[in-house]
Amino acid sequence: GRRKHLNLMLFQADRVAGSTLLVRCSDDDYMTWSNFRLVDLGSKRPYLDRCGTFYKRALHLRHSGNQVFRISAIEYDLAVGSL
Repeated sequence: GRRKHLNLMLFQADRVAGSTLLVRCSDDDYMTWSNFRLVDLGSKRPYLDRCGTFYKRALHLRHSGNQVFRISAIEYDLAVGSL
């Protein structure tokens, strides 16, 4: 497979003040996980940058807030490397 470099993840979800999303990833079939990173869903443009390089990746999302969590998409700024 090709290595991918993930520059940015942009979260398309309900934007509500006080709503936060914790995001972590696994690059080794769920054997180990990164630390959670915080996304403020109340911000104008909720995103994470500098998301690293990987061959394949699983994401774990955890929402906290007093409202229902609704997400429609995660947009990637992804650069694909060579074989």
